[in-house]
Amino acid sequence: MAKVRIRRALPKDAGEIAPLLAQLGYSCTEETVRSNVEAISRSEADALIVAESDRTLVGLAHMHTALMIHEPVRVARVVALVVGSDSRRQGIGRALMASLEELAVGAGCSAVEMTSSTHRDAAHAFYESLGYKEKSKRFVKELTQETSA
Repeated sequence: MAKVRIRRALPKDAGEIAPLLAQLGYSCTEETVRSNVEAISRSEADALIVAESDRTLVGLAHMHTALMIHEPVRVARVVALVVGSDSRRQGIGRALMASLEELAVGAGCSAVEMTSSTHRDAAHAFYESLGYKEKSKRFVKELTQETSA
């Protein structure tokens, strides 16, 4: 495994986070990322961590926790997980997920779940290697200001 340090993301990391998110297909500006990192850092329900190697960000993971009406405790959802293309297969993703799972336990969560695009076969194999199992489908409806029920 590469020598990495896992830590909370800071607004000053936005310039390095935006290109990592682009590798997931999310095009967002550095300003948007900075603003969102600031908001996430104030949220008790969120954790945004980064993997740093040689003072460079090589990965990130974002987790959101929520109380479910049908569960006695919170559930954690991995909202984003990415390791830079030059740093993959070095244990960084495993380290990020282990850190998130630790945070989830500390937040009183009973489970960790995630969603993943259907075309990400390598990611699916990675999640399964960590003990995650496919359990349900995800349905999404994009909303705009004009969208009505």
